[in-house]
Amino acid sequence: MAQKDKKQKIIELLKKGMAAADIKKTLLKKKIKAENSEIELERLRIKAKAKFSNPDKMFFSADTLRFSTPEIVANYRAERISGKIVADLCCGIGSQSIAFAKKFSKVYAVDNGTEKIEMAKKNAEAFGIKNIEFICADLFDEQTPSKIPDADCIFCDPERAPAEKERKIEAIPFVELLLSRYSKITKNICIELPPQITPERIDMKKYECEKEYLSLKGKLNRLDIYFGRLKRAERSAVLLPEGIILESKNAHFEEKTSGVLDYLYEINPAVEKAGLVGEAAEKFEGKIFACFRSKRSSFFTSYESIESPFFKRYSVIVKCANSIPTIISELRNLSAGRTVLRGSVDPREYWAIRNSIEQKLSGRAEFQVFLLRETAAICRPI
Repeated sequence: MAQKDKKQKIIELLKKGMAAADIKKTLLKKKIKAENSEIELERLRIKAKAKFSNPDKMFFSADTLRFSTPEIVANYRAERISGKIVADLCCGIGSQSIAFAKKFSKVYAVDNGTEKIEMAKKNAEAFGIKNIEFICADLFDEQTPSKIPDADCIFCDPERAPAEKERKIEAIPFVELLLSRYSKITKNICIELPPQITPERIDMKKYECEKEYLSLKGKLNRLDIYFGRLKRAERSAVLLPEGIILESKNAHFEEKTSGVLDYLYEINPAVEKAGLVGEAAEKFEGKIFACFRSKRSSFFTSYESIESPFFKRYSVIVKCANSIPTIISELRNLSAGRTVLRGSVDPREYWAIRNSIEQKLSGRAEFQVFLLRETAAICRPI
């Protein structure tokens, strides 16, 4: 049987939810031998469709797929980081390097993992990319900078442990090393950091850079810091796939009311994290009002329905006192069965509160419940 046909059979069985062992047995009955590695790769390729438009010929492991840059993000950064020759440090399986290769005349793809470099080579070959020089080298090795002498831009997405949930800039010692050692080649450097880091936690005197927060399909996805001519503002937010960029200009949004009106708007997390709530609100001056602000999130309210990529929009169905018994009573009247809590909810208590509400509901409808100071707003997304 041709390799292409065997691959298709494996994909068909995987889509049926079959385990690798059962797939091997099924194929053997048809005198088709399949290795675990073949089955696992096709399973990962199916999963990779969430990140890549054409993953059927790509190579990755479970961990490298998990940390690989989504195609839409890689393409955006390739446009954002302009130049002729770029070095992609900690390149992984090469998704960012491939995006760079379509815009730059030459790309250095550097990683200290032999397996990753081999995967990156295969991925570049699969897409017909020929202007990438692959270098297996350690970022900390003093000889590594000499291997990328003519790079006019440097991008670095640091490797992190698979079990790591959150990083802190203080716990990334190579940031200072990279800036001091590699800035001798070029000042135009971009470093990816964990998006949980707020702008206030990046010392402006120590790191004079642009802090760019990126959201993908409404969820916080990346934080990149830009140095040299790559810096365009102090803070910025990028919304993908819309391709909208919001930059800081110290806009101030004065809270005009604390009451909930007919519509509620949840701020995009990249806009929120970048501290650009004022800049987003400024575009709708006179039409929206702040009804709640906290360390975690901000919500706008208005009398009219406003469509904007900066906000997630909700129609307010019921406004009531912010007390569990009152909320339960109103939800029962709406034949609710499920809720999603928003606003001032301690993450440690979220499920306890939500379960205490849903246990007393018997309907089927789902509502978003915003807990905003003294008021609760029961809403539906628009």
